[in-house]
Amino acid sequence: MSGMVGSERFAESSQGRIVQQLRGGDRTVEDLATSLELTGNAIRGHLAALERDGIVEQRGGPRGLRRPAIEDG
Repeated sequence: MSGMVGSERFAESSQGRIVQQLRGGDRTVEDLATSLELTGNAIRGHLAALERDGIVEQRGGPRGLRRPAIEDG
């Protein structure tokens, strides 16, 4: 898939547009959803596929109203 990252077809796809946005700096799912006019769930699905293919990697932790993680120790 990494060969596709430079292709015009990929650049015009939703995943290509996400990668272009991320090249400008870190973005949240909400930032991407708003700027690309997609749902948060659609962005998460595309990010999961891009991460699986080694094109992007997740940084930071979950934000929002979720319960905090509990660490052993």
